[in-house]
Amino acid sequence: MRFSWTGLILAPLLVPTIFSAAVLSFQESNGALLFVGFLVLMVPSCIISYCTTIFLCLAFNVSPFLVAADDGLKGLPARSSAGHADVRPANVDGLEK
Repeated sequence: MRFSWTGLILAPLLVPTIFSAAVLSFQESNGALLFVGFLVLMVPSCIISYCTTIFLCLAFNVSPFLVAADDGLKGLPARSSAGHADVRPANVDGLEK
């Protein structure tokens, strides 16, 4: 799976947009009030969605460094990805000690 900045920016917008549109589809009002209602639902939903995305991205990026600092790379075994995706056997030397 490849990383994409476009995907990271657009993915958290999908669920709030669908949620806001679904909730407002049951409302019967004029266009201006409907648009304001959409924004009232969309803005807090996007704040929650983007905060969750940032939290998860930080957790995935920071946790290996915390494990490495805690036990000196003993908790990071060489898995089947050794030799693939720019991981060389020389990069994991000494983990068996």
